[in-house]
Amino acid sequence: FFKQKTAYEIMPSLVGSEMCIRDRIEGNTHGWTSVRILGFFSGAGFLIILFILAELISPSPLIDPNFFKNRTFTVGILVRFAAGFGYVPVVLMSTIYLQTFMKRSPIEAGLMFLPAGVIIVIATPFWGRIINFVGPRWPMIIGMLFTGFASLLWLRFDATSGYGDLMISLALASLGGTAAFVTTTGVTINALGIDKVGVASGIVSMVQNVAAGIGVAAVSAIFLSSLKVGLSDDSPIGLFQQIQAFGPAVGDADQAQVFTGALSDAAIVVAVVMFIGAAIACLLPGEHSLSPVSYTHLTLPTILLV
Repeated sequence: FFKQKTAYEIMPSLVGSEMCIRDRIEGNTHGWTSVRILGFFSGAGFLIILFILAELISPSPLIDPNFFKNRTFTVGILVRFAAGFGYVPVVLMSTIYLQTFMKRSPIEAGLMFLPAGVIIVIATPFWGRIINFVGPRWPMIIGMLFTGFASLLWLRFDATSGYGDLMISLALASLGGTAAFVTTTGVTINALGIDKVGVASGIVSMVQNVAAGIGVAAVSAIFLSSLKVGLSDDSPIGLFQQIQAFGPAVGDADQAQVFTGALSDAAIVVAVVMFIGAAIACLLPGEHSLSPVSYTHLTLPTILLV
């Protein structure tokens, strides 16, 4: 198959993917708003558009454009993009909050994520059974709304916030994110049919990874920009880099307030994208079952594999 693909079709996607990876690796080092990182983003965007155009005129495209004529498939992919864009940055912000704001070690932070992991394990088969009864549309909408509201809870964070405040948001995001991932996986597989399960899961995985990369970059850029703006002009040289790397100084309420305010600003973007995803989910056809594939079979290993 790949022998039939010419260099002008393959190279844009490979180089564009490499530039996206470079963004994620070097963003914190050079700054998400630096010329270097913005240049990588612009180049990656241009190459991805070039790749899409090449695929549209190719006699043997990697992804058949006709797939997107199926409304169920298109809605599922768009909602999965929004879910990937929003959920992964929520986990990123939670990690930053635990390790730099609460001064927890990586092991302690990992253990603090454990309740969210338990929720995901329990909720995955739960949502699968619910979807078999009521169809995927409402669970998909509810899941996106849950994750959006979980992001809005970050607006309440301040210098006195603690682990309990984070856990409420993370638990709601885990419950909602699981619903979104289960439903979007199910509808895309069902839309293309059982004979194209591999193609559907590959597209879903690709969309999720691209969305996560864009989401992490966007949230990181907004957080760092807001953090820099929040510090006064007469702040000591190097204070921004110090807070960025190690968090606010222990006992400094002003620095803590600026830090949590920057996280709240980043959360607004996540919430907006999730609510847009919920609106798109409303366009999903109302059929309960679109093929013999059962949503109950979409257990945790299946979701993780996709």
